[in-house]
Amino acid sequence: MQENDIDAIFAHAGRAIVIARKAIKKIKNKKIFLIAVNHSMNVKRSIGADIILSVNKAIFYRTIDAGQSENNSFVIPNAVDLSDAITAAPQINLKEKDVIVIGGIGRFDKAKGFRFAINAIKKLESLSDKKFIFRLAGSGPREHYLHKLTKELKLESKVEFCGWTKNKKEFFSSFDILTFTSERETFGLVLLEAIKYRKPIISTNADGPKEILRDGVDALIVKLDPNDDAVAQHFAEAILKIVNDEDLANKLVQNSFARLQEKFSAKALEERIGEIVGMIKK
Repeated sequence: MQENDIDAIFAHAGRAIVIARKAIKKIKNKKIFLIAVNHSMNVKRSIGADIILSVNKAIFYRTIDAGQSENNSFVIPNAVDLSDAITAAPQINLKEKDVIVIGGIGRFDKAKGFRFAINAIKKLESLSDKKFIFRLAGSGPREHYLHKLTKELKLESKVEFCGWTKNKKEFFSSFDILTFTSERETFGLVLLEAIKYRKPIISTNADGPKEILRDGVDALIVKLDPNDDAVAQHFAEAILKIVNDEDLANKLVQNSFARLQEKFSAKALEERIGEIVGMIKK
């Protein structure tokens, strides 16, 4: 740190924060600022850092409750590079399509809630004459369960398991609507990716999505409920709402992209961090 004339260290998550603290203590002749970055509600090791950056407000308030001063704790959301974004918004008209493809992507664990989307596809069989396909990218410990559920619901021809995708832009271009079904999520980079590739979104109201999306403005929001069947029903109804309302679908895509540029782009992140670093230098 002395050789490189470092003024500050960004440390992501608990272990990195502990290591950074130990390294800073060894420097006796210079003040080096520790900037701790929290991506989860486990904020204990970050408390006492010179600056704490949290990816959502719930985590921010957790740091305050744990004793961090509000003067040096900030909400800094994640961001995406927009260099490959679709800048010219396509006109969406799903009413004219006989087959609607719903997309999902993420690690297959219980908290991601992919069962909601699969059950929604089943419900859509009795709600619409169109054919709905759920295209799911990812893998994880719940993969066997999701395959089993698909078989039990007799949806083998309507649920596609794609594995992890190497080309996200290509994957996002292969479906019409993104369903974000997480029960717990501190942020949700998948949402930003869907926005930059101009996809209408239906999301749960988990902590992360609530800070990215506005219901009826940038996306349709489904409230989480202890009753899985109710959540699946709400997703099915929201899917039909977007399919049947061309103006709504296009409004959601346009509004969310404008919000992405303003608040969640790499440029916006750079500017905000620059402001905080400027505070340190003062």
